[in-house]
Amino acid sequence: MKSTKNTLMSLWSRKAIESKMIVTIASVALLLSACGENSTTEKIVEVASSGVEVVTDVSLLPPCSATNEGELVWVKGETTPRMCSGGLWYAVAEGSVTATCSTQPLPDGSGVKILCGGDSIGVVLNGAKGEKGDTGAQGIQGRQGIQGVAGKTGATGAQGEKGDTGATGEKGDTGATGATGATGAGCSMETIDELSVRVTCGTESTVLYVGELPDTTGQGEVVLDSEKIAISLDEVSGVTQKGPFLSGSKVLVREMEDGRTLTQTGNSFNGKILNDNGEFKINARMLVSQYVMLEASGYYRNEVTGENSNSELTLFAITDVNDRNIVNVNLLTHLEYERVIYLVTQKKMKVRAAKKQAQKEVFGLLNIDATNFSNSEDLNIAGASDEDAALLAFSIILQGDRSVSQLSELLQKI
Repeated sequence: MKSTKNTLMSLWSRKAIESKMIVTIASVALLLSACGENSTTEKIVEVASSGVEVVTDVSLLPPCSATNEGELVWVKGETTPRMCSGGLWYAVAEGSVTATCSTQPLPDGSGVKILCGGDSIGVVLNGAKGEKGDTGAQGIQGRQGIQGVAGKTGATGAQGEKGDTGATGEKGDTGATGATGATGAGCSMETIDELSVRVTCGTESTVLYVGELPDTTGQGEVVLDSEKIAISLDEVSGVTQKGPFLSGSKVLVREMEDGRTLTQTGNSFNGKILNDNGEFKINARMLVSQYVMLEASGYYRNEVTGENSNSELTLFAITDVNDRNIVNVNLLTHLEYERVIYLVTQKKMKVRAAKKQAQKEVFGLLNIDATNFSNSEDLNIAGASDEDAALLAFSIILQGDRSVSQLSELLQKI
């Protein structure tokens, strides 16, 4: 065991591996109606029965009272609308799909009607023609030339010569004509699938997700929550490693409520290992937050003996998929898991900071400085970087000559 550890510690020293937003049908109509003008401050809106308006700053929200309970207001720059409820404006962050949308041109060609679930929710008008530029101001008239001085009369001689006439001033330049305003660009909407539509305005386009308003409860001022961002991913992929898990092993992606409680919602996405390298791919659509837990369970190839394990091992990982869709599950993510949950729920740390501290503490067991390491879910025992080598050394040292049950007991104690 001591010889194996020394060998692997030298191995470590060598060079050794997101929101989408979910919006309500009413907020889709509001966003579309804002696309028809060249100016970002001018909007042409005609939405039937939506009652949605736009303010440029959160400080300009109207008072929330019983008279406007349930009203929606969009704050410029935010990715979801706000709803008046119980005297406070709450951010809309989650929902479920209830309808698909399409467009129908208006008879007079002035815009398009938006149809969601067979019902008209409003119209989008074509952008208005830009205003004509102001006429330039007339140039300033040139100054009059100075009159010449009269010649002096001689005492007894002839009359002096007449002075020269002053030069005529130059004519002022004519003012430039104001530029003609640009023509506004119209918008169109295309249904992609049952979950999303594409909105195109001029040369720009974006994808919107169709959903419904959540039941928002709670106390205190509500702002856009950086610890609960709705995400929809086409897939989550990566590798599961102790040594590599074998083909057919199970992988689950479990949805978490937010980054403060890290409680599971009960919603999960199932998958399995595709080959003996531990690779997997799982679809994970319409997540309520960016935080998920991965669970891998199955047989693995023992990296010390080179043989397959005689029983199954289960490993966990917790990660933020807001800006990633590749997540590796390994011994380090497993040992971090409970520590991260403790630091977040008990010490009130943000998930990102808690993961860095937990990783540093785990590598500290082998006196390895992990200060500048990537996230644990980025590491790969088959990679070529120093941090990948550190993970391989850690994995082999813990395995040693232990059976799966003995390894599981050791991991639980750590």
